[in-house]
Amino acid sequence: MEEDSNALILPCKRKNKAQGIGKDGKKSKSKEDPKMSKTQLKKLQKLEDKELQQSEAALQECFNPPIVVPVSRPQEVEKARRDLPIIMMEQEIMEAIYENTVVILCGETGCGKTTQVPQFLYEAGFGTSNRAGRKGMIGITQPRRVAVLATSKRVSYELGLKLGKEVGFQVRHDKEVGSKCSIKFMTDGILLREIQVLYMFAFPGYSYQSILFNRSALS
Repeated sequence: MEEDSNALILPCKRKNKAQGIGKDGKKSKSKEDPKMSKTQLKKLQKLEDKELQQSEAALQECFNPPIVVPVSRPQEVEKARRDLPIIMMEQEIMEAIYENTVVILCGETGCGKTTQVPQFLYEAGFGTSNRAGRKGMIGITQPRRVAVLATSKRVSYELGLKLGKEVGFQVRHDKEVGSKCSIKFMTDGILLREIQVLYMFAFPGYSYQSILFNRSALS
């Protein structure tokens, strides 16, 4: 009879030990699951709060009416734009931009990447709206000073805007950027310097849609 009693007790002890239950019947704390420090808890809480805010902003964006910035283009510009291959891809490009943080767009020279994509973004409210996700400035880089001046003039003309106000440019020793500038053309070097300044001083409200060229080592 005594042997039968031990046979019942021993497995029970083994089970309690496996579950971390001590002799007093209380569950012991696992060494593999230590408590988080107050600093770690605060960081975790901040991260969770940030993720929640981003989710709420994204959800609110879905219910907000779409932003359309009216643009009055000359008739000859409208006709010329219809012949550009990239115009047929506008919806697909914008959907990719909405759904991704980084978008790499490849196209043949002359298809309209540099002049038309900034206009797609401008008409969708980027650079002109205070809505979350669309604040900041549309930035386009070019490898040469001449290209910066030429493309900025062309885009301002196509949008019917004055160069130096909503559409601006910046090269070394020359700059025309208004206080309400939405689209800014610049050389690669100017963009790198601005990124350094933004990183050092953490200026809020700046976001760039950049078109880079592989001809430049800086790109």
